[in-house]
Amino acid sequence: ENPPQDLDNDGLYEDVDGNGEANFDDAVALAFTDTDGLTSQQIAALDFDGDGDVDFDDAVELAFSV
Repeated sequence: ENPPQDLDNDGLYEDVDGNGEANFDDAVALAFTDTDGLTSQQIAALDFDGDGDVDFDDAVELAFSV
């Protein structure tokens, strides 16, 4: 399993599942990500709606952006 990646260098990790592509599967993976124990840098990299946390709304934002 590969780590998440920022494919377009915007600071957000669109490739949540680490397969080298940003697609709907990444949004699904984000929706089921256990965020307990994430660092503030990791949270910022997955905070697609910019509200300071990682939750289902971020998965929805990612889904609409891929």
